[in-house]
Amino acid sequence: MRSGKCIAANRKSERTCVSSDAAPSRRRLAMTSAAEQGYLKPEEAAEKSPMQQFYADKSIFLTGGTGFMGKVISEKLLRTCPDIRTIYLLIRPKKGKEISARFEEIFSDPVFAQLQEKNPKFASCVVPVAGDVAQKGLGLSEEDRQTLIENVNIVFHAAATVRFDEKLRLANAINVQGTKDMLALCALMKNLNAVIHVSTAYSNCNLREIKEKFYEPPISHEKLTQCVEALDDNLLDGSTPVLLQDFPNTYAFTKNVAEDVVKDLGRDLPIAVYRPAIIIATWKEPVSGWIDNVYGPTGVVVGAGLGILRTLQADKEMVADLVPVDMAVSALIATAYDTAVSARKAGDEIPIYNYVSSPEKPITWGEFMELNYKNGVNIPSMKAIWYYTLTINKFRSLHLLCSLFLHFLPALLVDGVLMVIGRQPQMMKVYKKIHRFGDVIAYFSTQQWNFSNQNMQSLWSRMHPKDQYLFNFSMKNMDWEDYFRTHILGLRKYLAKDDPSTLPAARKRWFKFLVVHRCIQGVAMYVAVRILWSLLSYIFLPAAATISIFLHTSSATAATAILRNRRNPVSTPGKFPKGERESLGGKRKPLLVPSVTEADEDVRKGPAWKIGKISIEKTRKSAASAEKRGGGGSYKCGQVGVRINLSTLSLRSHLDQRAVRDVAEFPSGQTLAPSRLKRRTTRGEGYFPFAMEIVNTKPLTYFGDDDLTPVQQFYHEKSVLITGASGFMGKVLLEKLLRSCPGVGNVYILLRPKRGEQPLQRLEKLMKDPVFERLRRERGSLIGATPGVVPITGDISRPGLGISAADRAVLVSSVEIVFHVAATVRFNEKMRQALQTNLGGTNAVMQLCKEMHQLKSFVYVSTAYTNSPRDKVDEVVYTPPVDPDKILQCMEWMSEEQFEDLAPSLLGEWPNTYTYSKMLAECLVTKHCTNMPVAIFRPAIVISTHKEPVAGWLDNLNGPAGITIGSLLGTIRCFHCNSSLRVDLIPVDMAANAMLVSGWVTAHNIHAEPKVYNFVSSAQKPITWKEYMRICENYGVPYPSEKAMWYYCLTLVSNKPLYKVMSLFMHDIPARLIDIIPILMGRGAKMSKLYAKIDQFSDVLSYFTNKQWDFTDNNVQGLHKMCNDGDRALFPLNIGELQWDPYLKNYMTGLRLYLLKEPLDNLSVARRRYLA
Repeated sequence: MRSGKCIAANRKSERTCVSSDAAPSRRRLAMTSAAEQGYLKPEEAAEKSPMQQFYADKSIFLTGGTGFMGKVISEKLLRTCPDIRTIYLLIRPKKGKEISARFEEIFSDPVFAQLQEKNPKFASCVVPVAGDVAQKGLGLSEEDRQTLIENVNIVFHAAATVRFDEKLRLANAINVQGTKDMLALCALMKNLNAVIHVSTAYSNCNLREIKEKFYEPPISHEKLTQCVEALDDNLLDGSTPVLLQDFPNTYAFTKNVAEDVVKDLGRDLPIAVYRPAIIIATWKEPVSGWIDNVYGPTGVVVGAGLGILRTLQADKEMVADLVPVDMAVSALIATAYDTAVSARKAGDEIPIYNYVSSPEKPITWGEFMELNYKNGVNIPSMKAIWYYTLTINKFRSLHLLCSLFLHFLPALLVDGVLMVIGRQPQMMKVYKKIHRFGDVIAYFSTQQWNFSNQNMQSLWSRMHPKDQYLFNFSMKNMDWEDYFRTHILGLRKYLAKDDPSTLPAARKRWFKFLVVHRCIQGVAMYVAVRILWSLLSYIFLPAAATISIFLHTSSATAATAILRNRRNPVSTPGKFPKGERESLGGKRKPLLVPSVTEADEDVRKGPAWKIGKISIEKTRKSAASAEKRGGGGSYKCGQVGVRINLSTLSLRSHLDQRAVRDVAEFPSGQTLAPSRLKRRTTRGEGYFPFAMEIVNTKPLTYFGDDDLTPVQQFYHEKSVLITGASGFMGKVLLEKLLRSCPGVGNVYILLRPKRGEQPLQRLEKLMKDPVFERLRRERGSLIGATPGVVPITGDISRPGLGISAADRAVLVSSVEIVFHVAATVRFNEKMRQALQTNLGGTNAVMQLCKEMHQLKSFVYVSTAYTNSPRDKVDEVVYTPPVDPDKILQCMEWMSEEQFEDLAPSLLGEWPNTYTYSKMLAECLVTKHCTNMPVAIFRPAIVISTHKEPVAGWLDNLNGPAGITIGSLLGTIRCFHCNSSLRVDLIPVDMAANAMLVSGWVTAHNIHAEPKVYNFVSSAQKPITWKEYMRICENYGVPYPSEKAMWYYCLTLVSNKPLYKVMSLFMHDIPARLIDIIPILMGRGAKMSKLYAKIDQFSDVLSYFTNKQWDFTDNNVQGLHKMCNDGDRALFPLNIGELQWDPYLKNYMTGLRLYLLKEPLDNLSVARRRYLA
């Protein structure tokens, strides 16, 4: 191995290489060879051309010298410019081979055979240098680097990964970062004359017209580096299509970005960009037809010639820009000479050379394949497995169909035979690779580009005639007929490795393949004709004949009977009218049909009225004499049970009996609602119990500081910052804090201007919400009071929360407790918006908290579903799939469109951007808030209030509330949901209580990492979707809405395909039928739009309605245990004490009152409409 010390040791030999007796002989051999080939006249052979004089005694640094083009560069320079001093060849160890072994392997290639024959010691001028363009600093040792800096005059940077499907990380490291490192090295070289960056003509393939100039890259090289460093392998692979944009592969993309590197970092260097088109085998030098790879068009020719490739997606009319490698290398060497002698001035544009064939000698893909077939059909390979049968299809669908019959089915057949005889199947693997190859090349074979090459033509015209002989690269001199005659022979010799003596045997074998191929074609044609005939015969049979076939079976009769009699017998005791059912056997059996016995009088005149009225009067007296208790809250003072005799049931009064409620006028704040209907029968008779609660709503009695509970004492005279106070949970948190902790200091709430309203206006409007009614009644307005509620203008989606310097100073100096509740909770939010709000906003709040001088507690409100891909979720923060800090870095430069395209890759197993962004925010807080008073609060699905400040309050249709309202209005008739799974529902007031208590506990228990609280119901009080919907139906149907469109008929379906079918018949088709009349009247199709939204709503929720989680809530239970009796009464948070029946009773009432905005006094109208 010669590197480092080897370079120093060879300096003497380098001089010898130039001045020894062998040098003149090599020059004479090279000149003679050129003269013999017609490049030079004999009398001119002894003279040096200008380019030969330029390269004399020059040291060249070549990267990519082990590749296809690199080998030809070395060979051409050593043969045509024998006075070159040294070629430093960058080589990396590969596949267990050291660079010395690889060095010897390179020069044993047939491309060096002519040079080896005429000058066996030619390699003495070549010095291997250990390195790798994918490594930092090109992987050079310090000694080698210094040697290159001192000696190199010309640099050919030809190293690149040319794999179209290369991973972006590696492609960036080699093609982009390698170029940066190369230019940094070149900037240090003391005797530099020229640097040639070898790019590709397709570096701007996203354009149709490509001139010899720089174009704006899709992303700057700095941003690409940031992205590669920020994302892990999985996310980077997923984001690759987003970054590529209009580029077909990572090769073209990174070569484009590499040109941007040259433009930015190469301004002060004698540099040029060289863009060759598709490089194929040699034409004449040093041997005809040499090639060492099957990339691109060569792979097509080889695959077709071996009988493996039988279909290709290509447009025969499109121009294929092909250039022989020997001519491309001559052009490259000439560009280095031109760059050096032109001596570009500072500020001048970097020259670019497009080396293409289309402007001067175009050839189409059809002509390319025709010439290969013409010259190759008589020169078959011994390795062929079938006759040449390549079909070129312009359209992808037709190509895929051909692939099925010409590639995959034969491959399956061959593999089946191999498996039967006990051998390993392999043909399917081969064709999968071929299919990927076809996909890669299709981009280039189905379209063409308009290249300009004025710089290249200008260079040719300025070259000395001797150089034009020695370095012939003008495509005007190209003869494609002549080229393909030698091209096929080269493929056979250098790729197939067939000995010329095997040609007769190969032709005999080829003929046998042809015979078998024609026979199979004949059989296939016969089968196709028979199938077509059968189809036509079937289609044109008389209709009567077809019908008679079915009438002679019992299918039609059986189907009709089943549809007509699809009724299940009812086993419930009772009186039923006699009915008949037609069976398939012809006998008639009784059919039990449920019936309702009519009552003689209305239920309001029956026992329900009397019992209910007496009980209510007694309960009122109990409420009036109830003992007052301080600290707020509602206290149950009595319960009423109502019995209704089953015999009084009537169809008309059915709903009234299930809704015994408004039998008297109640004071404001008192509630009376039925519990779940329970039927207890004794031979047709029974009773339905109803539970009614009357609560004490008299004003609170406040106490002095000595009477405060520990939680109240903690918040006493402390300033609090709440983000998201205008949201559902934020409102309840704010109300509870102000009402139950009356001694709290200023409460700062972050509000942004919205819809033309300033923060103060929004605050005034906010405080008029029904949830603050009790607070207003008891304490009056707190806006502008001291202490009171103070609005802060800001926006969590903006840098620094968008707050002014003055407001920030106030918060930093005075706030002691922070509740970060603000978030975008839309499941289908755009990825960038979700990250900007939920991750970026959390980062901004966290930074603000770090500046606060008196911070006692910071509670970050997350969600129980941040780890939704897991089945079991403990109260810990799990390792994220990507560093949140790196995502924040990407947000600085990635556009919304890029993030949206990247979303599926980023999300991975997460169902939506909400849970994903909240997960990252949790990880960010955990990472940067060590040893701080921080808690992470994870509520599950938050729904209406339990008791405070008013039972059943809700202000949104998110989640289960949307399903419930939609079903009761008759708009949602089926939903994708597994009814047997648990649903984690949480009353919002209990969640607010838990947050306040967690803030108190956090201040007194600082941990190395934030403590996590899973506030869920399944751990202590589980309820299934089936139970939830049943209770909601029991308490919802008796209170129908005037807005109802249909009777309640919800079906929960766990099977998604079945749900889609049911949705079609129960939602979409009825909607379209209803929309017919409005459309004819010139109105919009409202129902179809409504059900489109419902379908979207279902898709968003289906992940949560068809999965359940095992949550642990030990930390939350610990909160309850830490509270004394007073705090437990003031801040009830124990889910174990929640009773679903009475809670959901108030929940259903709240939906009607607060969402549908319908008072209870219009029930009679709504019920009549509902019955109709």
